[in-house]
Amino acid sequence: MRVSEFVEAVFQIKGKPPDFTSFRPHREIYDSLVHREIVLKCARQVGKSIFEALGLCVLTHTIPRFNALHVSPLEIQMSRFVKDKLNPTLDNPLSKKLLIGRGNEYYKEFRNGSKIFLSYAQTNADRVRGISADTVMYDEIQDIVWDVVPVVNECLAESSFMKKIYAGTPKTMDNPIEFLWSRSKQYEWAVKCEACGYTNVPHDGDEMEKMIGRDGPVCARCKKSIDPWQGRWLSVNPNGKYEGFHIPRIMIKSRDERKRKLQWEDVLEKYETYPKEQFYNEVLGVSVPVGGQPISVADVEACTGDYYMFTEKRPEAGVRRVVLGVDWGIMAQNSFTVVCVGGFTEEGKFRVLFAKRFASTDLLAQVDEIAEIGRRFGAVYVGADFGVGATNNALLQEKLPQSRVLNFLYVNSKDVFKPGKGKYHVDRTWAIDQVVVAFRKRRIELPRDLGPLKKDLLALREEQSRSGRKIYNHNPSEPDDFLHALTFAYLTALLDAKHAGLRPGFLKADPFV
Repeated sequence: MRVSEFVEAVFQIKGKPPDFTSFRPHREIYDSLVHREIVLKCARQVGKSIFEALGLCVLTHTIPRFNALHVSPLEIQMSRFVKDKLNPTLDNPLSKKLLIGRGNEYYKEFRNGSKIFLSYAQTNADRVRGISADTVMYDEIQDIVWDVVPVVNECLAESSFMKKIYAGTPKTMDNPIEFLWSRSKQYEWAVKCEACGYTNVPHDGDEMEKMIGRDGPVCARCKKSIDPWQGRWLSVNPNGKYEGFHIPRIMIKSRDERKRKLQWEDVLEKYETYPKEQFYNEVLGVSVPVGGQPISVADVEACTGDYYMFTEKRPEAGVRRVVLGVDWGIMAQNSFTVVCVGGFTEEGKFRVLFAKRFASTDLLAQVDEIAEIGRRFGAVYVGADFGVGATNNALLQEKLPQSRVLNFLYVNSKDVFKPGKGKYHVDRTWAIDQVVVAFRKRRIELPRDLGPLKKDLLALREEQSRSGRKIYNHNPSEPDDFLHALTFAYLTALLDAKHAGLRPGFLKADPFV
């Protein structure tokens, strides 16, 4: 039995079986659950969340002892998904027979030994650590910081399935969902025009704009009406690594004529009133050109000083109290360990004295070398990433006892900077804001021979989540590790200045209050 047939036979949505007539492209998408990796690039209101809820149920109901992990960006999104989509989906005879108790927002357990874990992880993966999963299903992947994804995927390390399902609505061309899409087989719902024979492939916004008619979708070439029910999936990138499906709203056609008319009127209204970028994202389900670049080439060049990197602390460096910032790499493919050495000058600028990206994956060797760098520069503090480097930080403290290692954990919080047990909880957006502002106000100095590490600064992108909150992200194919090493170093130097009573001249207000 195909997955879609099982779904039709067992589950209901608002008291009725799933509608694979109105949502005709979805049948093959449900059947693709047998594959190991899937990416769904969706417009709004095309059945994405229902697919996720049904997918979780299908996998846990049909495979004994199968653990499924569903990850949203924010807690409120997770809660809505559970209440509005997952719990109603479980309201059927088979699920009631399998479900043990009612569960809660974070956990569902079944009599066949399978489990559903629900969590959220926009800026760090702490809440999912320790979960052993057979599949990870991401909702709104476009709003999850890409560096979190490889850490969450470690939950699959012991699985024989290792299924990954990424679903979301496109944003910019540098967003994670576009990166995932670029590596997929890129299936588009292609519709052949019966009038002129042209095959309409809704692969980009310009093509789809030509397909928007007064009463429904039309042929982009001859403008005659076309019927989405007569479409088929066509791979635009057949050599892709995994399954990928694009679902725009203009390819959804309801069986109910009145509903169909109202839905198309809604498409037309949004076409006339939405900004083009928003219409492309939310109605057509396609990405738009790159958004804001917080640190520009001009910023980097203006902040580049007339000096070269130092190999040790020297008087001419102009820095009395030196600190280190360390961002630990995750997989040494597009995420590397980087160390940044620097401190405040008498003029109140943060001067980078030395920086290095480690190409090796030998963490013990990295710890040894970073400790040696700290000794050469006489570092008073080391600020290091705690999210993936808790053990590394402890080892570094043993190797570098004369320097205090500060653990920084990125979080998504209204409390922008909060000391915790053995670590500082730092709102990720706020932390990066400090460095962005420092660049714009020319309070950072970079050595002339920083080289490729400059690109890490230029990879940063400013976006807005669906909740309206500003977030920083980067193209997954472009590392941004030096940016984070610099951020940890900068925050550490600010803390040191506060504790030592130095108070750099520009620091009129305490950013840690």
